[in-house]
Parts: sequence; structure tokens; C-alpha cells
Amino acid sequence: MSNDSIIAVGGGKYNDEKEPSLKRCVELKRDADSNWFTVPHESCTAPRFNHGMCALDPLHVVVTGSWYSSCSDSAEIFDLTEDAWFDLPKLNKPRHCHGTCAIKGKYVYVFAGMLKPNGVSGAGEEMNCIEFLEFNGAEAAGAWTEVNTSQIQSFAPR
Repeated sequence: MSNDSIIAVGGGKYNDEKEPSLKRCVELKRDADSNWFTVPHESCTAPRFNHGMCALDPLHVVVTGSWYSSCSDSAEIFDLTEDAWFDLPKLNKPRHCHGTCAIKGKYVYVFAGMLKPNGVSGAGEEMNCIEFLEFNGAEAAGAWTEVNTSQIQSFAPR
């Protein structure tokens, strides 16, 4: 990705299993005249709706969690040079409507969000937890690690 491109993944009608946009990955690029156009990429492996995503570095995008028929603990990484998705270790806690950010191209953090078990109506349960995954380049260096948030006031149990 450059300063003139954006990666967009998933979305659409979460309750329609045939909805192609749930796995869609496109790159929005800007040409020399500042006009935007789309470049389709390989579809992600899991349906994505209310998921989190962030750029690990200019060539890799990490996508976490989702709401489809239930909360998802899946995570995957997109490699722009290979136009391919690769599975990452599963999150410790499934979630949707959460935040995801990368730090220094080495760590991806997933925080807060909602837990909505299959068959539960309504918004679901608020989550007050953080976990991170360390990377060596674009390869995961292990499993997701939970962060102890008990001493962080805004993450204290309510």
C-alpha cells in the first residue's frame, strides 16, 4: 500500500450467506490525476462483518474477528505482493465490533469489542480485554497473548 491506496475488506449483508461482499477484498487506488479506481484482490478466507483490520506494514493487512452467524475468533493476513491470504493463530476470545492496531510493524493488538454467541439476540456482551500477536516480518511468532487489564481503570469489570 502506498499513500495513494486503501485496502477494503468485507462488509455487506451479514445474514446472507451468499453475499459475496463478506469475503471481498479490494484496493482503492488513486491515479496521477487524483481519480480513484478499484483493483480486486483475492477473497479472504472467512466472511467479515464488524471485523477489525490494520496494516502491519505497507505490504500486509491483518484482519481479525467478525460477526457472521456467530462471533469469530479467526484472524488472517493479506500479502499484497502475493495477492494471497494466510491464516493466523485464532484469537483467544471471539469478538466483533472491536479495535485492531499494529505497532512498529511487529505487534498487532486487538481490544474490546462485543461477544455475541450464536443464537443470542441483541448487541451482545461488552468485552474488556486486550490481546496481541507478535510478528517476525509477516509471520506470526506464536499465539495471541492476553494482556492483564485488571489495573487499567477503563478496562476494569463493570
